[in-house]
Amino acid sequence: VILTVLVASTNAQWILDAFKLDPSLDPERLLTAVRAIAVLGIDDRTGDYSVPARTDALMFTNLRFADHEAGVLSVPRDLWLQQANADITGIYEDRINLSYLYGESYDVPGGGPAQVKATIAGNFGFTVDRYVLINFDAFVRFVDALGGIEVDVPKAIYDSQFPAQTGDGTIVFEVEPGLQHMDGLTALRYARTRHQDSDYERIKRQQLVALAIRDRLLSGTGLTRVPALLGALRGSVRTDLSPEEIAMLLWPGPQIPSENIDTYAIDGNFVTPWTSPGGGAV
Repeated sequence: VILTVLVASTNAQWILDAFKLDPSLDPERLLTAVRAIAVLGIDDRTGDYSVPARTDALMFTNLRFADHEAGVLSVPRDLWLQQANADITGIYEDRINLSYLYGESYDVPGGGPAQVKATIAGNFGFTVDRYVLINFDAFVRFVDALGGIEVDVPKAIYDSQFPAQTGDGTIVFEVEPGLQHMDGLTALRYARTRHQDSDYERIKRQQLVALAIRDRLLSGTGLTRVPALLGALRGSVRTDLSPEEIAMLLWPGPQIPSENIDTYAIDGNFVTPWTSPGGGAV
């Protein structure tokens, strides 16, 4: 709710008034505590966050507000690495997309988000300050409430094995190259498809979708869709960002232009293919 209202606002005083914040509050100072944010897409169709699930989309932002720059790092879901809190879970290694599930299932202090943060810190050496968790249904409803997004598709997609929405069987999913208008379901499918190429290409598509959503939110039509966006977000997103931090993230001063957002991905150039003890391709 906070995100939707504020992202469409360019009036700093409105933000102060809405949150009853101290007018002397320094957004730049507050934002020094929020540099790295994990954006986690959870493999869930029920909308029940109490049921442990995998995080099949993992993006980590590096926000450098002083320089008005940011970086986005995407990590493939089948990246095999050391798991944090093995003394609690008894699991020393596994896919990265299972970290959240283990944190929830084994009662790690702080749950799934804490397990993801600790696993990332232990393997990559950087601290994740905050997280945002969103499921399939919330994603679809949010993009639809935006009126859809515009994605510049670099190459045609033809996936004859895309999982059906019901979870039973498969469908054919196709997208033509070029600038495409996508509703929520199409955007979700575009971000998830991988059978025609690889998970490495999929995480690049996830970045395209994420940046398209950002552009749509900051467009002139964003404000006119505030009521619908409020409904789409209500109770559907989990985060440990405080209201003050969200307000400061959307403060006009530290906004980061699109051209200053660099995207990175861990792909085949940085990993070694391997078969896990359970027979999985990782």
